[in-house]
Amino acid sequence: MLALPLSILIPTALAALAPWLIRRFGTGVCLLLALIIAGVGASLVVTWVQATAGDVPSFHAPWAPGLGIDWAFRLDGLALLFVGLILGIGAMILLYCTGYFPEKPRMGAEVVGWLLAFLAAMLGIV
Repeated sequence: MLALPLSILIPTALAALAPWLIRRFGTGVCLLLALIIAGVGASLVVTWVQATAGDVPSFHAPWAPGLGIDWAFRLDGLALLFVGLILGIGAMILLYCTGYFPEKPRMGAEVVGWLLAFLAAMLGIV
């Protein structure tokens, strides 16, 4: 289940790239970012189908084997509900930013970067 770690890594990468993209191309990039975040949510639909069938999707990979620390992702029904809320509200906020920051792209770049970092952190917690 590679979709589980990618659902956290993609918003993290977008948080790093968003300020540069918005400064370079303007706040219209927020529409593209919203579509990417919505696409991450759509990719978890298959995971949702598996979770409702009783199979809990999970991903496990060693991170620091010498210390006994592993990457482990598990997505049950409640976690999937919260992931859907986080990604849905995040996409709506990014759509709102498209019209809110057109005169201030520098300020919008910083805010959108922090919003995406916060979104990724919430996904990591869930």
